[in-house]
Amino acid sequence: MKIILRHYCNKFNIIFSLIISLAIISCGGGGGGSSSTPTPTPTVTPTLVPPSQNGYMTVSVTANPGGSTCGYANAPCVSVTICDPDSPSSCVSVDNILLDTGSTGLRVFQSVLGNINLPIETYNGKQIAECVTYGDGTSANWGPVASANIQLASDAVAESIPMQIINPSYQGVESCPAADNNYSATPADFGINGVLGVGPLVNDHGVGTYYSCDDSGCTEENTIGVSQYVSNPVALLSNSAYNNGLTLEFPALDPTGNSGIIGYAIFGIGTNSNNTVASGINKYPSVASGVFPISMVTQFNGSDLTGFLDTGSSVLFFDDNDITQCNDGSKFYCPSSSISLSASNQSSNGFIPSSFSVANAYMLFNTGNSAFSNLANGIFGAGIFDYGLPFFFGRTVYIGFANESSSIGTGPYWAF
Repeated sequence: MKIILRHYCNKFNIIFSLIISLAIISCGGGGGGSSSTPTPTPTVTPTLVPPSQNGYMTVSVTANPGGSTCGYANAPCVSVTICDPDSPSSCVSVDNILLDTGSTGLRVFQSVLGNINLPIETYNGKQIAECVTYGDGTSANWGPVASANIQLASDAVAESIPMQIINPSYQGVESCPAADNNYSATPADFGINGVLGVGPLVNDHGVGTYYSCDDSGCTEENTIGVSQYVSNPVALLSNSAYNNGLTLEFPALDPTGNSGIIGYAIFGIGTNSNNTVASGINKYPSVASGVFPISMVTQFNGSDLTGFLDTGSSVLFFDDNDITQCNDGSKFYCPSSSISLSASNQSSNGFIPSSFSVANAYMLFNTGNSAFSNLANGIFGAGIFDYGLPFFFGRTVYIGFANESSSIGTGPYWAF
């Protein structure tokens, strides 16, 4: 489930897209003694060797100052091509799509689909629509569920699978009252043209609320066919070597961040030479936990927390009262110097620690860089540990899809 938090600062114009809640945070002065921190010089951009074969997406983490979409730090964005399954040559390429391991399925705004007319899924003769509400209910996506051919790479196509067309003007929006507010009504409001959810689940059954709609209104439905739920395109690629999971690679970053970062989302796990499973990898089974359709047990500061890996979260989210926060009330951490921490996650072999670092957020913002591996925030308080995009930098992470097998095991799982 994709959920958004936006942090607006007049000086930095940064928008953060997350998976837990939505909050508007005002910007004040410096934070945690950070106002006198000198501005570091941007450093050389790290690079990875591109995958040796086809079967991958290039993931760009590059802030687009002044751009209305993917213009914020730590936004991993990709391009997809969407085609009418009834007229396969009728296609549109859409960029600035957020790659999100914390949700499931493709969701794209109607306004960026051009002139293609995708067939709408139906149930009992009525059109199927979906409402996906984020966090505290102040933001949501509403729109019909359509069938589409989704091309993720030249040799990677998922044919005739359900996706959501985000359109708050679609009939029945009163069933999803937060869908037409100032945070989700347009790509500029949302900060992205859409979301490509590639988490461990194959479809979003149990996450969104589905409706059947006609001119008389919309009725909530709980028994539509499984094949009509919005689905993860990678899990349904026609090439069987590509659809047992996803291998994510991002370069390690400098302590003050970098700009123009390129990573790779490689289809499949252990099925080709470009997605070989590295030695020393641990499997972390993902299970349902409360409102979270996927999670793992994370131990931090003596407590058991609900943990998950989510590229759609621009920062690390965890609660630690011992770390100085920025003094603007934003809950970003602003320690006087970078600190090293560790949390343990429940794997198939017991609890295994994972290290990460936290730097002064205002110092990072002042660099002019667009990607940071040590940006953290405590806004959600106790009980949650969100391994956002910073955790992925410098690691290879494997996402095993539900009921699919690889040399790591049977999904759903994360492995790193």
